[in-house]
Amino acid sequence: LTQIQVATARNKIDAAEALADLWLEVLQRSADAGEQPTDEEKAVIRGRTAYTAQLAKEAVELLYTASGGSVIRREVAMQRFHRDIQGFALHALVQRDANLEVQGRVLLGMDPGTYFL
Repeated sequence: LTQIQVATARNKIDAAEALADLWLEVLQRSADAGEQPTDEEKAVIRGRTAYTAQLAKEAVELLYTASGGSVIRREVAMQRFHRDIQGFALHALVQRDANLEVQGRVLLGMDPGTYFL
């Protein structure tokens, strides 16, 4: 079971990194051109950023729950990782549903529905 949990967490992390590479490429290309990304690109980046954070959160949660009861002790690094990802996931920038809605709207040819891109 432990090996399956570690492998699953690693795959979530790898998937998150691959997804992050996609939006980082758009941002870098825009920066190199001295331009801002389009609103559509910004909307997709928001969705991908939120989903990347969700995958990272799932990986940490999986490893946290696999760590046993001692994981709650302060000197165990995993408890800090767990608290940090929980706090980070509450930030509006990576709030999954709100940002996936913005991305989904654009993917369906709709207005993003927000000025905050």
